[in-house]
Amino acid sequence: MTTTTPRRAFLAGVATLAAGTAANVAAIAVTRASVPDPAGIAEDPKLLALGEELEGIIREWLAKQAIDRARSKALRVAAERAGIRHGPYEELSKSEDKRWSKFIHDYCAEHADAVDEHGCSVIWNSIHDRMFPLCRRIMACRPHTIAGLGIVARAISLSVNDLWDDDGDTPEVPAFIEAVCAFAGVASVASEEAGATNAIGGVS
Repeated sequence: MTTTTPRRAFLAGVATLAAGTAANVAAIAVTRASVPDPAGIAEDPKLLALGEELEGIIREWLAKQAIDRARSKALRVAAERAGIRHGPYEELSKSEDKRWSKFIHDYCAEHADAVDEHGCSVIWNSIHDRMFPLCRRIMACRPHTIAGLGIVARAISLSVNDLWDDDGDTPEVPAFIEAVCAFAGVASVASEEAGATNAIGGVS
């Protein structure tokens, strides 16, 4: 089962894929009206079908993210009510960190997802086990339309969604994915999640 987000496996080809497909679709958008396509290849039927499946998984992913955000907020509220100081590790004394760690353990034992033998969420495993193979199938397709490019861009944004929360050395990657999404007229999954979060009052 998938237990971690294999984002680094996607990064090497993300920029090349997005740049190449954006240029390809831009050219086709100008010329396709004059190019016969009796087989319908340029309509991206395979990508459109995969896109429907992708949107179902994205809805499931977003719903689970919302549940986890609400649970995280509830944990902090419960800690405050119990008088448990919490925050970054470096801001806590050893005794405070020990109390906070125990509180998390006890709280999660009662409220967290069921886990497998490795301690990983069964629900997230189920989502990831379907999500990543589907995204790989989508990313293996060459889009011939703006709609097809949008599906590929959405799949990429879902595959490496944690880059939007990353303070590492690749800030240009989410920025470029956002640009490709905008070109294709779709929202990245991170932007969609941020919009949903703001709509319900900024639960984090």
